[in-house]
Amino acid sequence: MIAGRDAGMRRRNVRRFAVTFPVLADALQDSGVRRLLLAARLVRFEPGMPLVHRGQQTDELFLILEGTVRTSTGADPATELWTAGAGGVIGMAEFVDPGVAALMTTATTRCSALVLRHDQLLALGAAEPHVAQVLLDHVAAELMRARNRLKTLFSTLRMENLA
Repeated sequence: MIAGRDAGMRRRNVRRFAVTFPVLADALQDSGVRRLLLAARLVRFEPGMPLVHRGQQTDELFLILEGTVRTSTGADPATELWTAGAGGVIGMAEFVDPGVAALMTTATTRCSALVLRHDQLLALGAAEPHVAQVLLDHVAAELMRARNRLKTLFSTLRMENLA
């Protein structure tokens, strides 16, 4: 009976992931999603809890499953650069190249995220190269979107300062 319940839970988790990250799930296919879910850990955050601390060493990637998080410079946590909800990805740069976090990310609502560390990515790459490659491709696309958001934000700030 327990094995059946575990199998049902795994199917629900795969479906939940597929609904939240449809493009990534499609590229990974069911077996890749299952492998990613086994490698990552599910973490829950209450409002106000930090996911990423600015200035601290980190190597974690957060795949937001539900809730919302706010990214800020950390100097004034109320100063929001952007928010991410279900389907959002946080910590991309430090996940690929572990280092010191440049921004702070805090839960604004109750949220849950799949968390994967850099060393887990390396182990995943050794065992399932396709899964690691698809995940890295997704992270690269998210990094480009984040870069564009920052570029737009800085252009807006520059225009406001000139006015």
